[in-house]
Amino acid sequence: MDKELVNEAQKRLAFGFSRFQETAPPSRTTSWEWAVYALGYAHSDWNYAWKCFDQALKEQLPSGAIPLSVPGAALPTAPLLLERPYQALALWRLFESAPSRENGLDLLRHFFPKILKHQQYWYRNRDLEDNGLVCLIHPLEAPLPVQAEDLLEKETFPAAAGFQYNAPAHRAASGGSAVSILTEKDSLFQIQDPYLNALICLSNTALLHMGRYLRIGAPELLELQELTVFSVNEKLWNAEYGAYFAVDLLSGNTIISGSLAGWMPLISAIPDQANAEAMRISFEANFLDDDYRLCPTQPIPANHTDFHAPGKGALHLWENWLLYQGLLQFDFRDLAHKVRKDTLELVGEYGFHLFFHPQRSLVEHLGLDRGNEAAAAAIFLEFLQGAPFQLED
Repeated sequence: MDKELVNEAQKRLAFGFSRFQETAPPSRTTSWEWAVYALGYAHSDWNYAWKCFDQALKEQLPSGAIPLSVPGAALPTAPLLLERPYQALALWRLFESAPSRENGLDLLRHFFPKILKHQQYWYRNRDLEDNGLVCLIHPLEAPLPVQAEDLLEKETFPAAAGFQYNAPAHRAASGGSAVSILTEKDSLFQIQDPYLNALICLSNTALLHMGRYLRIGAPELLELQELTVFSVNEKLWNAEYGAYFAVDLLSGNTIISGSLAGWMPLISAIPDQANAEAMRISFEANFLDDDYRLCPTQPIPANHTDFHAPGKGALHLWENWLLYQGLLQFDFRDLAHKVRKDTLELVGEYGFHLFFHPQRSLVEHLGLDRGNEAAAAAIFLEFLQGAPFQLED
């Protein structure tokens, strides 16, 4: 990769966001952005990466919950919306990049209890069936928008994307006024999402691995991990389609969807090799095309896919980074290297965007303006410099 592009990425990362200062006013930078900045600095300024990661947790509550940060969005006050469980993965990456073993262990001693508490909060408040499957209670929490299929026949699946799934409106009793949602179990949006549970599972794996380094046993977390893996396969796996589909917990209905979320369990220990092989077949049918770069977030031939819209078709660097690691885990090296190659080529040709139109084109600028250049530069640097995950169950 051209050294000038690497230097440009480092420059965008260094000057593209408000750097942490003890005396600075509160930043509007989201928790996810701070964690991504930490990944970007892991190989060049590890001590500053530590400070960035610390900022990612600055809103954590005594309960362990890290509230979802969405600048400009009006969030309900109850129940609490949560940041997705990506923090353990970022922490593990910083540990792997530590300048010395003792530095790495100091990092884990400081942050491990905090990340574990957030993970425990997810299970304690969002495992509404006590089966290890955690729920979304608001569309904003979804890693990718929850999509529902309008045509359910098998033959239409590769060629039909979903429309946005909307939870029923919260209605008051006849003649009354609307009331506030009080608890997670009162929410009228309760979705068991495969991507969210893949992140939970991946986080469990990272935490268990870090616990071994710290010589901290976590038998409860190990039991929850085994339960999550079992329940996702038992309830969300669809052998006919070769993918995992979300379930609306209130209606009990499966949400047949072409969203990339159905293949994101590849990043975790959820699929066995047989399921992973089936997922590869359906993945290639929906996302592999010589005219497109991997990986759109909705199927290429789908009628409702919008390649200009985040979550509805546009390629996202973060999903690509995770997917790359997952494909390597199951030894799908040809697809993994294509994801990496396509991602680096897009950034090299169109600059630092978080989102890209995935279609190959000689005339259209494929970088989409929505996003954060510094975060895009950080993910680019991690793609370029980071080794594959070294995680074991």
